[in-house]
Parts: sequence; structure tokens; C-alpha cells
Amino acid sequence: MVAGYVHFLLHVTKYYGHKRDDYLLVLVSFFFFFSITLSALLKNRAVPQSYLM
Repeated sequence: MVAGYVHFLLHVTKYYGHKRDDYLLVLVSFFFFFSITLSALLKNRAVPQSYLM
């Protein structure tokens, strides 16, 4: 799961890295991903592979 976070962050950084004005969008994207993962963990369910990209 940690690998999923790292891969997600690298993907977002690579995609939005050249746009300095979109740093907030990156933060929101990470928060969205974290929220989905946290919800899945609280329900004791596996995180869908589609969110891990």
C-alpha cells in the first residue's frame, strides 16, 4: 500500500510538476486518494486497484 502512495505521488508530481500554480490541486488529489484509502481501511476492505493506478 505504501508503494501505491509513492506511485500515486510520483504520477501526480510528474503530471502537474511543471505547473507551479497547481500545487493546491496536487494536495487536493492526494487528500482525495488518502480519504478513499482511509475509508476502505476503516471498513476492513481492500483498496480497489483502480485507485492505485
